[in-house]
Amino acid sequence: MRYRPFSLAVLGASLLAPAHAAGVAQPGDLRAFVLAASCAACHGPDGHSPGAIPSLAGKSARFIEFAMQEYKSGASAGTVMNRIARGYSDDEIRLIAARLGRREEVR
Repeated sequence: MRYRPFSLAVLGASLLAPAHAAGVAQPGDLRAFVLAASCAACHGPDGHSPGAIPSLAGKSARFIEFAMQEYKSGASAGTVMNRIARGYSDDEIRLIAARLGRREEVR
């Protein structure tokens, strides 16, 4: 497992590249990035999950926030997400959802 730290560094750098290309990140952007980065371990760096883990790719921020709140409250049970979601405040869940969710068009 001596390649694991290197792999994590590469993953972190690849996730930072779009933020750097877009300009200087605001403090909330960096916080959202850090919070959402842990999701990539199970849901994939691009949101496409292997196996039975639900993919987040293409999901709206609203859907992700709703699902996280359902896990946090215990309304959706039976997965590790219940324990994970309870570790986040409502504000942190909003940041994660905004970071991971696809942009919804305003009409």
